[in-house]
Amino acid sequence: MITLTQTIVDIADCNVTLRYFTAPAPGTMPFSGAGPYETLYAQIAQQVPHYEQVCGAKGNVLEQLRPVYAPNKFWNRYFLSGDVIDYPARVWSRLVPISATLRERLEVILPPALAAMTISPVPRVLLHPFGWSTWLSMRITGSYTLEDLAGLVSYLFTGPAYRYDSNPAAAMTLTQLLGGIRKGVEGDAFGGKAETATPPDLLTVTTVLAKHGGGVSLGALSNEQEQSLQKLVRPGKPAKNKSVKTMAEALPLGGDPLLDYVLHDGMSWFIWAEHLLKPESRLFRHLRCYHNNTFRSLLQAWLVETLFKQASKMKPWTPELTALLDSAVTLLDSSEGLNDYKNRSLLTFLVSPGFTKAAQTVRQRLTP
Repeated sequence: MITLTQTIVDIADCNVTLRYFTAPAPGTMPFSGAGPYETLYAQIAQQVPHYEQVCGAKGNVLEQLRPVYAPNKFWNRYFLSGDVIDYPARVWSRLVPISATLRERLEVILPPALAAMTISPVPRVLLHPFGWSTWLSMRITGSYTLEDLAGLVSYLFTGPAYRYDSNPAAAMTLTQLLGGIRKGVEGDAFGGKAETATPPDLLTVTTVLAKHGGGVSLGALSNEQEQSLQKLVRPGKPAKNKSVKTMAEALPLGGDPLLDYVLHDGMSWFIWAEHLLKPESRLFRHLRCYHNNTFRSLLQAWLVETLFKQASKMKPWTPELTALLDSAVTLLDSSEGLNDYKNRSLLTFLVSPGFTKAAQTVRQRLTP
C-alpha cells in the first residue's frame, strides 16, 4: 500500500497590464522603466520595507516588499553571477519580480473528511512592472493515500477552503480569494483602474515529496489511481475521456519512464519522481528544488507569453515597452536564458503553439 506523507501544491494566476507603458504612464509604483525599478529593488534588497514606506499609504492587500531571489544555484545561474549584490542592477533585463506579502493572514479550512491532512499555506504576490501573479504555495503533510490527495486538491479548487483570520466566518473559494486579491493589487500597484488581461486558467504544479510503500506506475494503474491522477492533473475539472498515460512525459533524469514522469494538461502539472522518492535528505532537497524550479520557470514563461499577446495589440509601442520586450526576447533567445534550462515541463511549454506564435509576433515587430 502506498502512503503519502508530504506533497507540495503551488497555484498561481496570471495578470498582465501595460498601464505603466502608455503615455502618460500613471500609477503608484516606480515601474515605468529600468532605472526606477532597479533603484526600488536595491532599496528592497538592503532593508525589507512595508508597502507604506514606498508608496506613502497603507496598501489594500500588500504589506512587505521583498526580493524574490535567494543565494542558491537557481538564481546564481539565472543572474549569471554568484554575487547577490549584483542582482538588483539586473532585475529589469531579466524580468525578475518583487515578492510581496499580504496584509492579512490566510488560513486553509478543511471538512472533517480531509482533516487528517495538515496544510501550511504561504501566499504572496509577485509584482512585475507589467503585471503580477498571486502565488499560493501549500505544503500538505500527514499520512494519506493518493485518493485522499486527489480529493483534497479538488476541494482546494472548488470548495470554500480559505479564510482570513480577521474574518473567520467568511469562507472563500479559490476564485473568490484570487478575485479579491486581484482587485486589491490593481489599486495598490497599478493605479486602481488597470486594464488587466487575466487568462482563465491557473498554473498548478503538484509534486509528491515523500511517501512509504510502492510507486504509482503508469504501466499498472488501478481504476482508483487513474481517477485520482485525473483529478490531480485536472483539478476542479471533469476527467477526460482518455487515460492519463496520454498526458505523460518521462522525466529526463529519471530511470523508468513509467515511474519517473510528469503529467500535463493545460496549465496543470503533476510530478511523480520515483528515483527521488527515497528517505534520503539529499534526494528530498533535489526533488523540492526540481518542483520549485518547475513552478517558477513555468510561471515566468506564462507571464511572458501573456505580455507578448497584450503588447501585440498595442500600437505604437513606447520606448520603455520596446526596451522591456527586447529584454524578454533576449532572455528567451540567449544561451543563458529560458531555453537553456533543461526542465521537461518548461521545454514543453516553450514549444507550445500559443507561446511560439506570441513570441514570433513580438520578434517581427522588434526587427528593424
